[in-house]
Amino acid sequence: LEVVEGDMFSSLKGRTFDAIVCNPPYLPNSEDDYDDSHLALAVEGGPTGSEFTIRLLEEARNYLEFQGSVYTIVSSKMKNFQVHWNQEVIHEEKFFFERLCLVRFWLS
Repeated sequence: LEVVEGDMFSSLKGRTFDAIVCNPPYLPNSEDDYDDSHLALAVEGGPTGSEFTIRLLEEARNYLEFQGSVYTIVSSKMKNFQVHWNQEVIHEEKFFFERLCLVRFWLS
C-alpha cells in the first residue's frame, strides 16, 4: 500500500467534522500493469483490499464530532475487513463480479 506515512488527516490541523466521505481504493492488489501510473493508487486498497479503508477508519475517529459518521464504499472483494464501528448499508449495487455498498460507519 503506497500511501504517505503518518496521519491521513494531518493537514486538517485538529479540525473535526460531522461527516467524512471517501471513495477509497478497495480492490486487492493485482499483478496488472496499469497504463496510468496513478491508477493502482486509485483502485488498489492493499494486499487484501481492506488496508486503506481500515486505516481511514482508525484515523478518522480523531477527526469526527461526537456522533459523527464516515461514509465510504465497501466491496465484496475486500478480505479481512473487520472494524469495531457500527455499520449501516445505505445503498448496494450488485455486479457479476462483486457487490459494492455505500456504508455509514459511526462510533457509539
